[in-house]
Amino acid sequence: MKKKNVLCLLSLLIMLFMFVGCNSTPDYDSPTPPATCSHSYNKQVISATCSTEGYTNNVCSKCGDTYKSNYVSATGHSFIEGDRNFYCSICGDSECEGFSFKTATYNREYCYVITNATANAVVNGKLETPRKYESLPVRGIMSWAFSGIADDIKTLVIHDNIKDISDYLFNGTSIWDSDLDYECPIETVIFDSGCTNMRIESNAFYNCTSLKNVNITKGMVKYIPADGVFASNGGNVEYLFKDTPYFKNKATVRNGLYYVADLLLHADSNEMENTVIVYNDTVAINAATFARMTFIKSVTIPKTVKSIGEKAFYGCAQLDIITFEGTVEEFQSITIGPDVFSGIKAKQVQCSNGVATSYYYNGWTYKIGE
Repeated sequence: MKKKNVLCLLSLLIMLFMFVGCNSTPDYDSPTPPATCSHSYNKQVISATCSTEGYTNNVCSKCGDTYKSNYVSATGHSFIEGDRNFYCSICGDSECEGFSFKTATYNREYCYVITNATANAVVNGKLETPRKYESLPVRGIMSWAFSGIADDIKTLVIHDNIKDISDYLFNGTSIWDSDLDYECPIETVIFDSGCTNMRIESNAFYNCTSLKNVNITKGMVKYIPADGVFASNGGNVEYLFKDTPYFKNKATVRNGLYYVADLLLHADSNEMENTVIVYNDTVAINAATFARMTFIKSVTIPKTVKSIGEKAFYGCAQLDIITFEGTVEEFQSITIGPDVFSGIKAKQVQCSNGVATSYYYNGWTYKIGE
């Protein structure tokens, strides 16, 4: 009996030892509280440069901990003209820094066009188009030129040397697959006051859904061509500044016709009548503006018009009266795209000194109404 009690007591002691051992931590496993530092920071001011931001670098003299504060924006360049290009009078950087170019001709003049830009061309969210490269003027901006840095640009400055702006400047990835597109955050486009007679393709600012400030004025744009006249969904062509806050808030609307400066960019068939009078002082009519509007019966075009985009009146089957307020010679001098008056009822354009039955485009003669 005593032996049995001893065994029971021994078993209880073993179980108690195991329980305590499993629920306790030896001293050598106890965590050591981390050492703390009563930081003493020395401040080093890094000044902003033309292209890089400034800041204060704070370094602890005891433990070496660092952090940055008091950020200051880059000061921006101050460009002046040199023999080969424009350069910064402060740091010496070229205005062409971050851009790629290729040779071209404009009005029989040798020049360069912009083909690409990198982040080095953007300062404080602003991208300025260069004016001269290798002693020749820069005259154009090619398609997709800014697509690689679209996320970095808030303001685009276009100097008055630029005469031709292609489509899809900021398009993200693919113009063929809308699922791959992203919206460009650009908010402002600034044209030099000297910009004149430019050619801007209708999709130049495609996907710029944050664009709200554009200082475009009369005389800046002469022609607005379009690659794809009809959209894939059967609608009419894109128009300059479409789907931007700028167009929605700043376009002038007259009898269903939407104008920006002296450009007729869009027509809403739901707001129009069958008699169309293009506003006086209009310089350009966008491609396919009135295409397939079969209810239109007459159109009056002011003599100020200098260009009419492709298929502007295409398929207006009931259009039988076209009046141009200038002379036949002035009508023939207008830049008119192909098939502008195809598929209409009228066979002539009534001018102030006679009638025009045809027009010319790129070496071809087009009959009115055919």
